[in-house]
Parts: sequence; C-alpha cells; structure tokens
Amino acid sequence: MTATFGLENNSNAWSLGLISPSSTLLATRLADVVPLLDAAEAEALAGSYVAVMLSYEAAPAFDCAFKTHSFHSLPLAWAAVFPDSSEFPTKCAGNYSTASWQPQITRSKYTSSVERIREMISAGDTYQVNYSFPLISKFSGDAYAWYRDLCIAQGAQYCAYLDLGRYKLLSLSPELFFERRGYHVVTKPMKGTVQASSLFQLERFETLWQLTSTVESTLKDGVSFAELMAALFPCGSVTGAPKVRTMKIINNLEPFPRGAYTGAIGFLRPGGDCIFNVAIRTLVLDSLSGEVTFGVGGGVTFDSTAEREYEECMVKSSFLFNLPITFQLLEAILLEEGDYFLLDRHLTRFEASANFLGFSFPEKIRLELDRIAAAHRTGSWKIRVLLTKNGQLEFEALRLEKIERELRSVALATEPIDSANRLFFHKTTSRSFYSSQLEARFDCDDVVFWNERGEVTESSIANVVLPVDGKLFTPPVSAGLLAGTFRDQLLAEGKILERAITIEELREASEFFLINSVHKWMRATLHPQISQISQIQSKKTK
Repeated sequence: MTATFGLENNSNAWSLGLISPSSTLLATRLADVVPLLDAAEAEALAGSYVAVMLSYEAAPAFDCAFKTHSFHSLPLAWAAVFPDSSEFPTKCAGNYSTASWQPQITRSKYTSSVERIREMISAGDTYQVNYSFPLISKFSGDAYAWYRDLCIAQGAQYCAYLDLGRYKLLSLSPELFFERRGYHVVTKPMKGTVQASSLFQLERFETLWQLTSTVESTLKDGVSFAELMAALFPCGSVTGAPKVRTMKIINNLEPFPRGAYTGAIGFLRPGGDCIFNVAIRTLVLDSLSGEVTFGVGGGVTFDSTAEREYEECMVKSSFLFNLPITFQLLEAILLEEGDYFLLDRHLTRFEASANFLGFSFPEKIRLELDRIAAAHRTGSWKIRVLLTKNGQLEFEALRLEKIERELRSVALATEPIDSANRLFFHKTTSRSFYSSQLEARFDCDDVVFWNERGEVTESSIANVVLPVDGKLFTPPVSAGLLAGTFRDQLLAEGKILERAITIEELREASEFFLINSVHKWMRATLHPQISQISQIQSKKTK
C-alpha cells in the first residue's frame, strides 16, 4: 500500500513518497470522522507521516447543517500511518487501457439543472452553485503507470496517488486546499472574494488557465487538526455560496454521491504540520470491478448558460480523452572555439518555455554547459540540449561542417499550420508535422511553413527574412513560429524588422534568407512548385 504526492525529482512542500504503512484507519460512519482525524494528528505528533483522504460526504461530521448523500462505497475518511518517508515507487512503463468515458447524466438533465440553479439565484436562494456530475469508464492495467503519465502530462501541482486497497485514487488537482506550518495557514482557492495576499493570480495548467487567490491567516493557540478541518471543509470553491444553503441545493440536484471528488487529500508531517489539496480532477478506480469514476463540474452563476458550463466541464476533463503529446524541450547552441554564441538568450528562452509548459528547470545546466565547452575548445560545434518534464538533462556535441551550398532550395509546405498551436512557440521534440513535410520534399534543402491566413511562418530549422525595398523583414511570432535567438538579437540591434509576410510576397522574391543561431545567415530561393501552393491558398481564401 502506497501514498505518493507529486513525482520523483520534485522538490517542493507537496513532494513525498510513502510506502508500507504501519497501520490504517477507516471511518465509515460520520461519528468516526473526527476521532480518525484526532488519531492521525496524534500519530504525526509522535513522529510519523500520515496520509489522509476525506470524501465530500464527510462534511456533515463537522456541521450537521451540511447536507450530502448518505452513502458511498468509499470510506468517509481514510488515513495511513508511515513511520518514515520512502523513495518514490520505481518508474514503470506498465501497460494500461481505458474504455470510452460516459457521462452519468443526460445533456437535457444538465441543462434543466443549470436553469433551475439560475432560477434559485434569481429568487435569492444562492449566489453560485458548483454543479457537477460523474463520468465513468472501464480501466485495466497498471494504475500507477497511468497516474505517472497523467501527472507528467497534466502538470498540476498537487497530484497524489493513494492505494486504499480495493480503491486507487489518482488526483491531478491543481488546487491547494490549505497548508499549515505551525500557527501559519495558507489557502489558495480557485475563486472567492476575501482579503488576500495575492488576489486572482492567473496560473497555467496543461489544458486550461485558472484564476487563484492566496489567503493567509494565523491560528489561535491550541487549534487541532480536526478543528482546522472543520472550519474549512468542504472547500467553498467546490460548493458555492452561501455554503449551507448551496450544499442543500447540490444534494437535491446531483443524483450521485461525489465520493473523493471535491473532498481533500493530503498528509501530516512529523510534528503536526500538514498540507492538503482540493480533490478535483480526481479519478477513483475500483480495482475489483475495473470501473473508474471522474467527477467534473463548475460554478454556475446567474450569467451562466448550460452550453458554456458544459463546454467548461469538457475542457476540464479533456486530458482523459486524449493524453497530451509527450515531448522534450530542446535547445541547439553554437559553440565556436570554446565560446557559446548567444548563450544567455538560449537559456532565457529555455527556462521560459520550461516554466510555461510545466517542466522542471535545473539550475545545474550552465555548469554542465561550461564542462562541455572546456572539453571542446577548438572547432565549431552544435551543442544539443534536451530537457524532460521532470528536469532530466541530456547533452550531445555535434561537430559542424561548413554548408557547401551557397543558395538553398526551399519548398513550401503543402498545408497550413494552426497559428494558435502553443507548441509552435517553443522548441521541442514534437516535430512530426515538420518532419513529414520535409521528408516529402527530398528534392529540397528545407521547407517553409505558412498559417491559416496565408502568412509565412518559418522553415523547419530557421526563421525567414525577406528583403523588401532595402529593408529586411521577418514574420511576427503571432504568425505561429518559434522566436529564434539570432532573430531576437537582430531585432534588438535594429537590423531586421517585424511584419507579416504573405506566400505571394515570398513567391515573387528572387531570394530571401533563412537565419538561425547555429548557421546564422543562409541564402535561399523557392523551389518551382509554387503554383500548386498558390492554388491551394486561392481556394482557402474564396
């Protein structure tokens, strides 16, 4: 039996591996919930780590005015005591599969519920209701491998894997419920109107952006873990406001218990400090039946429409239907006679991409590059750097040969790119579209790409620069391209300017330039297959 918080190589307050508990505690009755939390705190004060899960239906244990469904197959509360922390479970490449996901309410039922909520808001019964429903699928295979893949792909900060025996909980939560350090408590709700040290900060997750606020407080002497939980649970971001009345509305409108979904998952450290997530984006796997349940919902207000709210639910659950493409971040840096070209620009871009895409960025990268430079003091080299999502680096030094061809023959891609695709703005190993287009034009040195508006973007290895009336122009990043470091340097020096470049302009040019930080300036001309692309673009604009 294990409890894993985050993944290996994370180094934050949430990162913890726990294996082989000395004891477990279960609460299947409301009367047992608070004693379980008291026992968990006692174990932590005695020096143990304690993993804890609270189902949403545990709420009436803290206040009988909270109304929830009375039965769920999961325990109301669960805790496991671990004498010490452990190494994270061994990385695994286990196989697994899921069937299609089925919503457990009809679209018409969802629409009527949203309209009923709007009527109650209009009548003054509530301000906002977090209305949710479950999706169900069938799962087979390695649950922990699935958790790891989801965790890496989703990039949420408060992921957790709990093995309760029959049930496995895979939480991909982006939301901190609360963290206690001594007398200091921090919460980070995803919505709310309270006095806050950081109000409505925009945070990015793999398939959506989310508003959060940071709220801090100081506890009075003698406040226990159970009392703190009673004051906060369930989190207001998963109920609505006012909480008591809105939970009654939820109980009337939602036909299913929520279980672990919108409850809380976390752990106590030796000494009593603790940290918990809000268990949203959380899967519950019944290992006996193979059924896996995923709850999803959103806050319905008077301005809500059923269509928009349902679409938001689909966005929140989209990572279940299609795992995002796994890839590495990439940098290619020129090393000449022991000196790097535009190193600071490369590292700034590398780190910015890592931060945006949720990759860990190791501080040791510059030291590793210095070591490589010391080993390659003569000649010209391309230093290729790969970064995995969990912060692992891989380096490769390739000796550069002089490009013999003075004028490169370049083809146009046969179909447009989507300028909104976020991966085009970052240098990654996800290059299947580029590679397939390049492989199809073996008679050319490179391929130039264009977007849905008929604007030139970049080539497979370089930015494009077009001479026009004595000036040099390059397409803007908004066209859908990677901002090369050499391009940025030339823009900063005023040697090139930004503006949109059309396919027609490129067709009419006798020559243009391809630029990158490894080969710098390369003269190029279009291969004579432009008429075909012109016809394609003409059809798209009609």
